Amino acid sequence: MPVMTTPTLAIAYTDTGPREGDAVLLLHGWPDDCSTWDDVLPALHEAGLRTIVPSLRGFGETRFLEQDTPRTGNSAALAMDAIALMDGLGIARFMVAGHDWGSNIAEALAVGWPERVQRIAMLATPPRLGGMPTPPFEQTQRQWYHWFMATARGAQAVRDDPRGSRMSTGPTGRRRAGSTRRPLPEWRVRSGIRTGSTSRCTAIARAGTRQRPIPRASGWRRR
Repeated sequence: MPVMTTPTLAIAYTDTGPREGDAVLLLHGWPDDCSTWDDVLPALHEAGLRTIVPSLRGFGETRFLEQDTPRTGNSAALAMDAIALMDGLGIARFMVAGHDWGSNIAEALAVGWPERVQRIAMLATPPRLGGMPTPPFEQTQRQWYHWFMATARGAQAVRDDPRGSRMSTGPTGRRRAGSTRRPLPEWRVRSGIRTGSTSRCTAIARAGTRQRPIPRASGWRRR
């Protein structure tokens, strides 16, 4: 997998599909990596689209270059990571599709860089706790971990047992009675997910509030 080196990260990504096609940036959620989009890519390539799929900071093979770089799920910082990647690839205009936490990043890109983002698709958008109506009980059951990690004790529990957290929030954690136990997908056992778990705790706790810039985040420009 190729790696793009920015001032703060070594971003692992894939760049596939027709080189002359319009570019689509695909952003995964938590806890995921770029393999989230594997089953979607053939249809996009068949439609003539070039796909850029990074693993976000804290996930997959993407690595921090410095110890003091903020470990954060702040969508502004993640949007700047995406811009740095697209700058490195020489792609000025692109479309963005984001899933889960990636949809927040897609929104941040559209707001912060409207001259570069042609259009966005937001899939399984996380609720802005305090900023959107309370979801019905059925949906709240599916998103129990959002509420759990918005508390100080919940966030600490995830930090103390990241593997247990991954087991509980993914397909294995929602296993129905009588179903067959399957091994964890590769991305769920990678070491980088630990940082991602902490990042999501931080970001969920801030959901519904105005996010402030992170001074040390690479390339931040007030907009």
